[in-house]
Amino acid sequence: MALITSAASGNFNATSTWTGGVIPGVGDEARASTGHTVTITSNATCDEISNAGTGKFVINGGVTLSATISIKSATASLLEFNSASPAICYIVGNVTASTTNSLIYGINNLSSGTVNVTGSATGSSGANSAAINNSGGGIVNVTGNVIGASSNAVRNNSSGTIIVTGNVEAGTGSSGFGHGISNNSTGIVQIVGAITASTNLPAISSTNASSVVRVSGSFIHAVNGQVPVNSNRILLWSTPSNSMTRYALNGIGTYVNMFTADNSLGQANPSDVRSGVSYASGSLTGTLAVPVRGTIGYGVTYGPAMPFTATRSGTTATATLAYSYPYQVGDTFTVTGAFYSEWNGDYTVASVVSGTSITFSVPDTLPASTGAGAVLQTKGTATLDGATVASFVWSAASRTITGGLVDTATTLTNAPTVPTTSQIASQVRTELSSELAKVSALNTTRLGQVTTTEILGNLLAQANS
Repeated sequence: MALITSAASGNFNATSTWTGGVIPGVGDEARASTGHTVTITSNATCDEISNAGTGKFVINGGVTLSATISIKSATASLLEFNSASPAICYIVGNVTASTTNSLIYGINNLSSGTVNVTGSATGSSGANSAAINNSGGGIVNVTGNVIGASSNAVRNNSSGTIIVTGNVEAGTGSSGFGHGISNNSTGIVQIVGAITASTNLPAISSTNASSVVRVSGSFIHAVNGQVPVNSNRILLWSTPSNSMTRYALNGIGTYVNMFTADNSLGQANPSDVRSGVSYASGSLTGTLAVPVRGTIGYGVTYGPAMPFTATRSGTTATATLAYSYPYQVGDTFTVTGAFYSEWNGDYTVASVVSGTSITFSVPDTLPASTGAGAVLQTKGTATLDGATVASFVWSAASRTITGGLVDTATTLTNAPTVPTTSQIASQVRTELSSELAKVSALNTTRLGQVTTTEILGNLLAQANS
């Protein structure tokens, strides 16, 4: 990375501002030298901005700076924003606090406007420093993680607002330094993400009695029981999409995770937990409950009565299910309760987009959507495993079949024994041997009764004839 230092105070995009007349760009580190103020009046991009001594950058409203914000050997804050509300500036890059133990900051919002940061904000070893400081009553909006160290990552020293869409973590500092967010003012702190304490500090410290911390996310206590948020007032900002509270168990490194039953996790209704249905944020799967004998009907509905919404494009409808269910192509279901009643009826799953989305064919005359209140329920006939049925039938003590046919049977108890081919041949030989012996004995007896004269006479008679 090429280091380009300022030659004088001036506009970031002016060649006269920079040593050698080279305006910093991609692959460069732009450094404001001591005593210089570099003003960013239009969009600028480089790998990193830094400062030395009292050097600093000032960004104007409506401008985007794409760069990492890193304080080096400086005695002043690196980047200032002082445009009045409703001015907004945009920072795309990570912001890091100073390693020196002084009140200087990576970004210092001195205005009543808004600083939008897309990137992480991280503390460092300089206890009094901070990656971002909000001191003008404006708004600091961070889309990224906020992580404390020996210093705070973000400080709020006015009536302004801190908004973070990302996780907030405490560092290992002490005596009030090292929080992810330190709010010493009446301002609001609003978080959408997990908040994790360290064994030393809460992730968020909001000590003013009038301030409010609004959170949508998980509360992660440290192993020694340190709370994630230290504030007089904590509110749920919105219904968490996936959250828990984690408590340390006896301070020995084991945790207990506790999920609320009333957050919006896409859960299955308890009465609709069936085999293959995911619930408890997908960590559990429904199992089959066998009904009482005699209560199963033929052609009954099965699967949950599930709320859903669907939209139509041509003859294809796409349904978004209230929670995951293992539908398969070819499954049939019935729709009831749709605000636009034309949707009510029977359909067949054409494709499975995901566990919570399917498509099916519909007439192109239907309204563009189901409207509110639509419920679908799978319908069909219970399918019995033929091999299992046969096994139970043929292993039963009694094999009387009434009103049906036995198509194929290899062994029937109490049926006549069918001899093999060799057994038949052997039996035939035995029977023939007995009969031939009788014939032979009869012939011998009869021949013994005929005289020689009779034999000769018979032969002469045949010869003369």
